[in-house]
Amino acid sequence: MCVDPAPAAPTWDADIQPIINNYCGVCHGASGGWSSLEYSSTQKDSYHCLGMAKGECFSVRIQEESMPANGSVLSAMMMSGELDLIDAWIDAGMPENNGA
Repeated sequence: MCVDPAPAAPTWDADIQPIINNYCGVCHGASGGWSSLEYSSTQKDSYHCLGMAKGECFSVRIQEESMPANGSVLSAMMMSGELDLIDAWIDAGMPENNGA
């Protein structure tokens, strides 16, 4: 019996950065407390979600609709599966790339 391998965990480079940059890059491109362009920014401590890294807080902020500041994207991200992808990335330990 052939068993399909588990799908690879989403990574920052391949999956998450394009999503985050799309929704957050206008304000967080290179400023605004963290950069949507840099993986290292996702690893910094979050001031909003105490005890979490900024990357871990992405889902929290989207679900509580406190970010992005220019309007809720929760419904769109749930329908597209992007929020599930972010949650899977967080659950996998927020890998940077396939070699991480």
